[in-house]
Amino acid sequence: MNKLVTITTKFYDKSGSRIIGLDVQSRYKDSLNTNSQPTDKLGLFIFQASPNRTVEILAKPPNQKDYTVFKTINSSIHSSVKNPIKVQLPKTIDEYKKVKQSISTKGIVSTFFKIFDMNGIVMKYFPIQSRPKGKGN
Repeated sequence: MNKLVTITTKFYDKSGSRIIGLDVQSRYKDSLNTNSQPTDKLGLFIFQASPNRTVEILAKPPNQKDYTVFKTINSSIHSSVKNPIKVQLPKTIDEYKKVKQSISTKGIVSTFFKIFDMNGIVMKYFPIQSRPKGKGN
């Protein structure tokens, strides 16, 4: 059996800032099996692979539904914590966070809250009515 090699990658956004806690995966090309974990406090994703294999590095930026391949490498490439493979996302993290998710406008929205009396005691079974903003009655 081949000895595994350790590959170190560092994730940056478009502005050059490291990305902490980004969901990242690695997999061999054309494989369904993945190695998943978030980037650490230095923006590093460290994984092991067999030598001389093509490896895809995927990430799931905030507000994205699926993982996207951001880099394809040969697993024999030399990397370390001091000299990681750099993976840069095409947008800043703030740009990813600003992407609007489609929100269903139909249905009932539940908002839970507590009502306290002037002594700070939670009032149970207190009747409350609410209505959508701008509606009559």
